[in-house]
Amino acid sequence: MTRSTVTNRVKSVSEDCLSENITPQALRSTFTTRLLQLGVPQSEIRQLLGHTPSKLDLVPVDGYGVAEEKIRSGLY
Repeated sequence: MTRSTVTNRVKSVSEDCLSENITPQALRSTFTTRLLQLGVPQSEIRQLLGHTPSKLDLVPVDGYGVAEEKIRSGLY
C-alpha cells in the first residue's frame, strides 16, 4: 500500500464519517501520544512506528516486536 493510498483512504473516511478532516499524521500522533500515556517505553514506540533503532536504544535485537506482542495481548 502506498502513502498516497493511505492518505486518500483516511481523507475519504474522515469526510464520510467525521465533522473534521483527519490526516494520517494526526492518527500517527494520536497513536504515539496514547502509547506514551500508557507508559510504553519510547524505544518500543519507535520500533512500532518503524524508526531505525539508534545506539541509545538498549534493546536486544531479539527484543524487537515485544511492544507489538504486548499490545496484542492487552498488556498496554
